[in-house]
Amino acid sequence: MQETSTRTSRLAMQLLSLTRLDNPEYRPELAPVALDEIARRAVKQHWSACHRDGIDLGVEAPQNTVEVQGLDWQLEEALGNLIDNARRYGARRITVRITEAPRCSRSRTTAPASPRPSAC
Repeated sequence: MQETSTRTSRLAMQLLSLTRLDNPEYRPELAPVALDEIARRAVKQHWSACHRDGIDLGVEAPQNTVEVQGLDWQLEEALGNLIDNARRYGARRITVRITEAPRCSRSRTTAPASPRPSAC
C-alpha cells in the first residue's frame, strides 16, 4: 500500500512538472546548482527503498562543490527517476558518481535490460 501511494505521488509530481514545462509562458531562469548536494539528497531519499530491496546505493563526489547551471527541482526529479528505474529493473548496485570534468551527463547501470552508457 505504501509503495503504491509513493508511486502515485511521484507520478502526480511528474505530471505537474510536465505541465509546467509545456507552458509556453514558463521561461525558467537557470541558476548555479550544487550537483553534488542534489546527488546526496537523491541517494538519501531513495536509500530506504534500495536497502529494503537489497540494493547497494551510494554516492561518489569530490570534496569541492560541483556546480552546474540548471533548475534544482528538475535535476532532483531526473536523478530520482534514474535511481528509481535502476532499482525497479534489476540493478544490484547503484552508484551516483559526480565528477568535476568533463561536464556531461552520463547514466550507467548493470540492470539486465539497461542500455549501454551514454557518451559525452
